Amino acid sequence: MGGRCEGLLVGLVLCLGCGGGGGGSTGGGGGTPVPNQNPAGHWRGTVHSVTTGQTLSAEALVVSTGEFRYVASNWVQAVGSLSVSGASASGSGTMFGPPGFTFPGGAQTATVTMSGGQISAKSQFTGTYTGGGDTGTLSFLYQADFDAPPPLANMAGAWAALSYNCSTGYPTTASLSSSGTFTGSDAFGTITGSLSQVNPAQNLYRVTLTYRFNAGGATVTYNGLACFTSAGFLVQCSSSSQEFCALFTR
Repeated sequence: MGGRCEGLLVGLVLCLGCGGGGGGSTGGGGGTPVPNQNPAGHWRGTVHSVTTGQTLSAEALVVSTGEFRYVASNWVQAVGSLSVSGASASGSGTMFGPPGFTFPGGAQTATVTMSGGQISAKSQFTGTYTGGGDTGTLSFLYQADFDAPPPLANMAGAWAALSYNCSTGYPTTASLSSSGTFTGSDAFGTITGSLSQVNPAQNLYRVTLTYRFNAGGATVTYNGLACFTSAGFLVQCSSSSQEFCALFTR
């Protein structure tokens, strides 16, 4: 999971450059104004770095207010706020690297911005990004599972994230209750937390998670978003300086 990021994933923060708010815009030729597109959703797609020539997959969770998070295929996570005017989108945020991953300059976090984003609600969005020594393009598609929230009672039970499905790089277990509380552990500590649904009609949950290191060690509190996807239970969280993200399966 280690290694230095040479502009590899900067654009992923902007995979979510499709936020809420802002005034309307007009279509080409001064026609009918395009209503502000709602960015809410579970989005899946790719980001292509012009700098490195590499393409990476990522999944994004976006709230209608413009709050966003993403997890990329190498567990770099981005958190930020978005703005939409008609079908045009822009955004900025902070990227968090997993343990051992650094951005240019040796930092575990980096800031990026997006411009020229275009979004169609519940369909797709595209855009360009610049930041951290990288530039590139992105393309994402809306996932229909966002409109079909499963009852938490159906999701209750034991879940597990294999080492390659967790940002820590270690296997992690979790047990979810029908009320949305959960407990878990990995080799170094224990996890407690809870879920609360953002909107009853959406497959999107706010997450509060506390990690306590073994032997009476320090605790770290993370906040973020989660959803139940076709692949499993996707969790995207961060503290002020680090991240925790995982794909739990059962």
